[in-house]
Amino acid sequence: MTARKQHYPQYRADQLDKLGNTAVYLSNRISDLSKTKFLKLLYLLDERSILETGFPFLNLQYKVWKLGPVAQPVFVDLSSESTMLAPYVRTQSYRTNDNDRQRIVPNRPFCDDEFSAYDIELMDRVISEYGKMTAKELVNATHRPGSLWYETARENGVLEALEKEGVNSTDFVIDMGRLVAGDPYKREKYDSYREMF
Repeated sequence: MTARKQHYPQYRADQLDKLGNTAVYLSNRISDLSKTKFLKLLYLLDERSILETGFPFLNLQYKVWKLGPVAQPVFVDLSSESTMLAPYVRTQSYRTNDNDRQRIVPNRPFCDDEFSAYDIELMDRVISEYGKMTAKELVNATHRPGSLWYETARENGVLEALEKEGVNSTDFVIDMGRLVAGDPYKREKYDSYREMF
């Protein structure tokens, strides 16, 4: 058993490789890819893929946090000495206008083994649409009324606490299947995929 599987049982080896190479791809194309921005783009990739095909892009689990949706294991890995994503990316400090910042930079070239032509095209579209947005703008986009983050927070009684920064994180998981609840064909595809993996 590899070290990855021992330390990160929530991710299959192919899923972790796709996640890592997604980080490489995004960091090669977005010069100011912060941790928060990266986490929002991962969510948007999964959301867009489910809406369009019924299948998730990465199949990550997202929780309702103040700056969420957040894939908690990815957040934790990038907030400490990275081990899960270290073969793929690292954080690098830089300075702009008297501010110290951190961005995600690649540790190796992008490998497309886990990606379809659709996956590459989807990443390019998400980069084109959201890549120039700030982390704060992406948070606002994913928190808009009617979004899964907003509805999950509201239904679980934590929306006001999150918005007023009384709470930073919750254990409430966003049900991505709700994106295709009105489309029986895509919902069946989504449910089958989730059962299989």
